[in-house]
Amino acid sequence: MFFVTSSFWSQTKNNIFLYINDQPVKEEEFLHLYNKSLDVFIEGDEKDLDNYLDLFINYKLKIAEARNLGLDKKSGYVEEISAYRKELALSYLEESELTKTIIEDLYQRSKKEIQVSHILINLPAYSYGKDTIRAYKKINLLRERALSGEDFNQLVLDHSDEPGVESSKGNLGYFGSMQMVMPFEDAAYSTPVGELSPIIRTNFGYHILKVHGERPTENKLRAAHIVVMASKDSLRDTKRIQEAYQLLQDGQSFADVAKIYSQDEATKNKGGELEPFGRKDIRLQVFTDTAYRLQKGEFSAPFESNIGWHIIKLLERIPHPTKDEQIEEIIKFFKSSRGEDYYNQRKYKELLSILGYDLHATTYLEDLLMHIDRNYLMSKIEPVALSNDKNKILFTLGKQSYDYNDFLHYLSNRMQRATRGVRTQEILENAFENYRNDKALDSYADKLYNENKEFAVQFDEYCNGVLLFELMQSEVWRKAANDTLAHLEYYNKNKKKFELPERWEVALYSTNDKIKAKAIQEKLKSNVEGGKEGKVFDIVPTKEIWSKDSVKDRIAKLKTDHTIVLTQIGETYQIVKLQRQIPHVKRDFSSARNEVVQIYMEAFEAQWLSNLHKKHKVKLNKKKWKKLKANLL
Repeated sequence: MFFVTSSFWSQTKNNIFLYINDQPVKEEEFLHLYNKSLDVFIEGDEKDLDNYLDLFINYKLKIAEARNLGLDKKSGYVEEISAYRKELALSYLEESELTKTIIEDLYQRSKKEIQVSHILINLPAYSYGKDTIRAYKKINLLRERALSGEDFNQLVLDHSDEPGVESSKGNLGYFGSMQMVMPFEDAAYSTPVGELSPIIRTNFGYHILKVHGERPTENKLRAAHIVVMASKDSLRDTKRIQEAYQLLQDGQSFADVAKIYSQDEATKNKGGELEPFGRKDIRLQVFTDTAYRLQKGEFSAPFESNIGWHIIKLLERIPHPTKDEQIEEIIKFFKSSRGEDYYNQRKYKELLSILGYDLHATTYLEDLLMHIDRNYLMSKIEPVALSNDKNKILFTLGKQSYDYNDFLHYLSNRMQRATRGVRTQEILENAFENYRNDKALDSYADKLYNENKEFAVQFDEYCNGVLLFELMQSEVWRKAANDTLAHLEYYNKNKKKFELPERWEVALYSTNDKIKAKAIQEKLKSNVEGGKEGKVFDIVPTKEIWSKDSVKDRIAKLKTDHTIVLTQIGETYQIVKLQRQIPHVKRDFSSARNEVVQIYMEAFEAQWLSNLHKKHKVKLNKKKWKKLKANLL
């Protein structure tokens, strides 16, 4: 894929004021870059505007030269900007209304909990072919039987593959948002109370859900507890919890009793207080049911669970978070490993819907695994090309279609990663999801580039920046830096440039206190050695090398007054102490080499730029430039 950039400017109606090789340049592009450079140029200064125009023309000439040399067609450039384009599109996606919609949807869901029971037909996550068809037919038949009036609970008991179904009867109780896998949660929250959901598939298999009820989300609780862990001596356990309960009834504080009787080492010394919890946070239903029945300040009678005996005291029903607090929790959830998976699934599900995604080849796993093997997926290899009769349309995104051969070519260039034991079907399905999402981002980037000016400009600037770097690296910097014969020739022609003039090494003491400045001057004149690092009166000097060109007037004064001079610059007093005089030095090529290379590279670039002006055609509409400049002054 090749990218043609800078087209967005041509979609605007601003006047053309410049042509590079007969290609129009709009005022808007110039103004955009100029406004970004106002910290360098003086706004409203005519000379600076003319200088900036020169820089702008040089910039456009370099871009033209890069394209003329075909740098925008090189594979490295195409891969880099393709990756950046997707990365940029993804950042826009995550900051778009789509993400706000996902967050708002989860916020609305967080207000209520859903009670669901379900039928599960087991199917390994990456099954395909006959296994998938058999499982789907079974779940579909069960759904039709339930819809025709058969008892759902009995269908669960007779046919569901869920572990422990005999006791749970498939009833999951109430749960809230962000607690189940996404397809399951979506089905639960979108199915009306009393009705059956469509068939859904998760990593566990196929499901149908029956929604029994919904209720406002319960407050989390802050509670304390006393627990006596179950032991072989059940009578002793019972006696211990009853003693604790009697003390509570007699008026002793819950914290004191917990400290003596509770066997929860993590909480006993904190008054038995637990972290705030909801029903799903503690996997003991009898515990949470008891806690939610209590009133604030009330403690329960002893009750038994499968881990021992408990007494609970309700300290507080925690108020529901505000909307902002809840949204903050949702965003925090998205950053967790489970939440990131959830968000990515929702994000791409919504994006695919926006782009008009349609999966055509539902049997792609079976079809493709007839032609490729695990080795094809796990290594870079020559792409398999299917014949026309076997090359099906895989999916479409809007009007754009992608076929089997497109996907096979993608696979051949990318080594898939998988741990030992992961099935080939699973690797292929993961690769398909990555490919589909990759193409979705491409389509979304196209949409943004055509509809979002900010995205188009940001992308174009990045592309041009990469092109400029590649151009300067290949045509200027590398050539100029590596041409040692040219360096030597340049040195021989310009030896005087590389001579070191007479210089002076000085120590500078600075202070805003005039009296202290004079005291430092007198102390230095008395030839008293300064303290550590030359410190005098707690002032550490800075060391500088002066030459006639840099500080001519001050050098002259130093020569007159010899070693020590007091001067005032604004509100600052400076005491200058001459450390040593460095004589004029003629340098040979070896000692001046670094400076020779640097100055030669600057001269080389200036000549190269001059040649660009001769090679490419520049036509400025002076009348329009004058008008544009007048508007900026």
